[in-house]
Amino acid sequence: MSSGDPSHPNTRGKVLVYVTAGVLVAAGLVLLIGGIVVKRADAAQADRLQSKGTETNAVLLDYEEASLVGQAQALLRYWIGDKQYESRIACSDAKDCDPATHPALQIKYDPAHPEQFVTDDGITNRSTNFFNSPRVIIAGAVLVLAGLLAAYFPWRTRRRVAQAQAGRVWPPQA
Repeated sequence: MSSGDPSHPNTRGKVLVYVTAGVLVAAGLVLLIGGIVVKRADAAQADRLQSKGTETNAVLLDYEEASLVGQAQALLRYWIGDKQYESRIACSDAKDCDPATHPALQIKYDPAHPEQFVTDDGITNRSTNFFNSPRVIIAGAVLVLAGLLAAYFPWRTRRRVAQAQAGRVWPPQA
């Protein structure tokens, strides 16, 4: 048991565990909350553009397979008047995004902000955003859980030691 002296090795170890747990929880909350906020904003934009957007045709130019950490993406190009817009979109299925099999698609865009669009499948121009992924939300939840567990077990051990020193034994004896 440490003497209460902050320089005691046992105290430094406990502080390090709690700091690590705090960092895990904070990082997890950033990912979890950030992912939920971005997902909700993206869904709201998709709903708004589906109901009030102006239709136009878009062309798929390039397709990238999903990597270990990333999702499949396609390069989309469309014209509004004389101005050309390009954006990468996330793809859930190669058959919907491969230019060889599916070269064109309908999109709806916001006339006030032509760079904002939604496809018929609900994919928006912000679909490739880092936070706009279920993986980020899951990773955030896992980090929060890991941080809470990292803090709980040393706390529980310290509590049980204190109870044993006070004469209370765990588990209770019958």
